[in-house]
Amino acid sequence: MSRRQLNVSLSEIEYEWLLSAAEEAGEKPTRHARNIIVEEVQPATETDLDSGVIALPSWLLAVLLFLRGNRPARDASD
Repeated sequence: MSRRQLNVSLSEIEYEWLLSAAEEAGEKPTRHARNIIVEEVQPATETDLDSGVIALPSWLLAVLLFLRGNRPARDASD
């Protein structure tokens, strides 16, 4: 099976969130980011991908979900 690489650009604050979340999970930042993306885009076992349902490309969905989720709450002073 071939593999694909995804390069993601993060702002300084987004990268700090990633570092914080990775440290909390006891993982390196790259491993943690990959785990988050894969977990979010992995289809549920009951999902039929051949059902004709129109979906976002998996790479786009992965990026959007990664940038959206699992960030520490922002401080009110930001």
